[in-house]
Amino acid sequence: MNKTLTVNIGGIVFHIEEQAYEKMKKYIDSVKMYFKTSDGGDEIMQNVEGRIAEILTERLGGGRQVVNEEDVKNVIDTMGRPEQFASEEETKETTYASNIQEGRKYRKLYRDP
Repeated sequence: MNKTLTVNIGGIVFHIEEQAYEKMKKYIDSVKMYFKTSDGGDEIMQNVEGRIAEILTERLGGGRQVVNEEDVKNVIDTMGRPEQFASEEETKETTYASNIQEGRKYRKLYRDP
């Protein structure tokens, strides 16, 4: 028998095992720390929590009522870790910078009224 907690994620109430809660809390805290300094960090966190709630709702659709560690692991795998967010952004910036350095020209499109 495992302890369960009641949590509110993205406006939806979930029953979650204690070990799964600890993992989820660490994940959400790490995402909050990543977006803490960015503009619109609160809005981003609301969207992240909303997406987490959607994923958990889909996983619990089979009649289960309690979120377990496997569900939390699935959420983290689906959403990705904050470290991966940084690498994706750096990759986009690097690609753009390398295109400029290679001399690729970008054309502007104008509207002809």
